[in-house]
Amino acid sequence: MLVAYFILLPANSYSNLINMTRPVHQMMVFLLGLLLLPAGCRHNPLDVKISGIDVKVQVERFDRELFEMRQDTINRAIDFFYSRYGDFFDIFNVHVIQIGQASSRRYPSYLSMFINDPTNQDVYAYTNEVFSSMDPVNEQLTDGFRHYLYHY
Repeated sequence: MLVAYFILLPANSYSNLINMTRPVHQMMVFLLGLLLLPAGCRHNPLDVKISGIDVKVQVERFDRELFEMRQDTINRAIDFFYSRYGDFFDIFNVHVIQIGQASSRRYPSYLSMFINDPTNQDVYAYTNEVFSSMDPVNEQLTDGFRHYLYHY
């Protein structure tokens, strides 16, 4: 009977009927989306058991070793930095502080000037204030690497 009723309607009435039911359909889709949204958000991909993954991250403070070395042992310190930090020490000298390679004849004096520069001393003091303890950073990095190893 309902089908017959639609058939008897004039052509322009069909569009009016469809337009009248459109808000109801939109509301139903919206409500269905609201109901499904919490179900999709329940699973947290970071909430996994990572305690069994054996990783320990320890940040080495190169800046502390550099700025706290004794100035009269700078030539021996260069050898120590090369043995401990390898290529990082070269990259730091050439590309970061731009004083050249440690094999240069004037390198010890350039390094001494860099360390004793008042601006660099201020930056080092501020860095020690902000990062007085590296424990929180080490814990966060360890947690991050555990998640990385779990997922990849």
